Amino acid sequence: MLDKKKVDEAMNINGNVRGVVFLTDSEYIRRNHTDAALDKIVQTMQKLGHPIVYSDIKSMMWYPLGLRVLTFYVMREVFSWSDDDFRTMGFNAPKYSIIVKLLMKFFTSPRTAFDHAPEYWLRHYDVGTLEVDELNERECYAVQRIRDFTVPPLYCTYLEGYFKSLYVFTFPGKHVTVQETRCVSRGDSYHEFRAEWHD
Repeated sequence: MLDKKKVDEAMNINGNVRGVVFLTDSEYIRRNHTDAALDKIVQTMQKLGHPIVYSDIKSMMWYPLGLRVLTFYVMREVFSWSDDDFRTMGFNAPKYSIIVKLLMKFFTSPRTAFDHAPEYWLRHYDVGTLEVDELNERECYAVQRIRDFTVPPLYCTYLEGYFKSLYVFTFPGKHVTVQETRCVSRGDSYHEFRAEWHD
């Protein structure tokens, strides 16, 4: 069981997320594990004093970001997940997100996608600012930064997978890698993700 200090640290994280992120997580667990596996998450959250009922969550309502971080800790404990497991969940998340599916229809080019990325972020989070620092289509790399967003490394690992999925959509047929090169938890003033793609 997670200790109280870690639970409290998670729940004190600033900001909120749309309910759709929880629904995306639950759909991923159902499809790749079982309903019983999702029930274990629910039961553990109940024991920790922060109950979550996925069936009651509304896609566009705001919920504490800390609650999602806590569910990630619980998933790691219950499923013995590695960092790669969270990257995989992040990579698959856009497949299950209603917001992402709607927005992707308007991404007609890499430049359009990157120009709208900050707005896209704000549809999911009420904290943090996403910046496209650099997009170099000729040399096949891009750099994104997230400012004013304090989350533990596990969440950043998830975001690596999430951003990779969006780059794969933006550059179909390319081999894509995404790595967090700066992180608030390592003492940097912002998170930075560098993506590269090639044939």
